[in-house]
Amino acid sequence: MAVGFETIKELDDLWAYHKEEKLSPLLHEILLTSSVMEAADVTNVRLVVKLWDDEYESCKHELDNKTTQRVDITDRRE
Repeated sequence: MAVGFETIKELDDLWAYHKEEKLSPLLHEILLTSSVMEAADVTNVRLVVKLWDDEYESCKHELDNKTTQRVDITDRRE
């Protein structure tokens, strides 16, 4: 999933949730509702959210400089 931001505050708010380890539980609650779980016929899903410092800094730089060029986010599997 990719997300976009209009302001640095929006980006910083998301980053703060991530750093406080609140982002994964929040997204789990929003995305994996009981109806979604039932439709998928599953009882348990592990949702892992990963954000990298360099992507955060790149996004912040892009917003700060208001360029039209988008940051290239590649698949990073660990």
